[in-house]
Amino acid sequence: MAKYFPLALVAMLPVILSATLYLAFARTSLSRWSNSRKQLLAGVFFGLAAVFGTEFGVPMDGLRVNVRDAAPLCAGLIFGAPAGILAGFIGGVERYLAAWWGAGFYTQLACTLGTIFAGLLGALLRRYMFEDKRSEE
Repeated sequence: MAKYFPLALVAMLPVILSATLYLAFARTSLSRWSNSRKQLLAGVFFGLAAVFGTEFGVPMDGLRVNVRDAAPLCAGLIFGAPAGILAGFIGGVERYLAAWWGAGFYTQLACTLGTIFAGLLGALLRRYMFEDKRSEE
């Protein structure tokens, strides 16, 4: 059970980041920013969360379990296509490069593409399933 707790903490990062950015965009001076600047900021923050998910994976039964794909998926679903795609690209590029410092060469390409596609999936789901609507306060 002790090994699941750190994984749960890392998995909560995109949720906490989503709530924080959503409130910041609604109730602070960031609300006056243009939508493209908000998308860029969200994409970078969620990309960094994907990097955090990669680097702080939890070792279980000889493998490193991570939650890297949750961040780009959240970015695309909650903040829109540009944020999700940017977050997926940042997380994917970092995963590709992480193989050079021990993340595993065997899954390098699959994990990279999976992270990029997670951002694309979040963007597509928001666009076509949620009809590009965002919740109102």
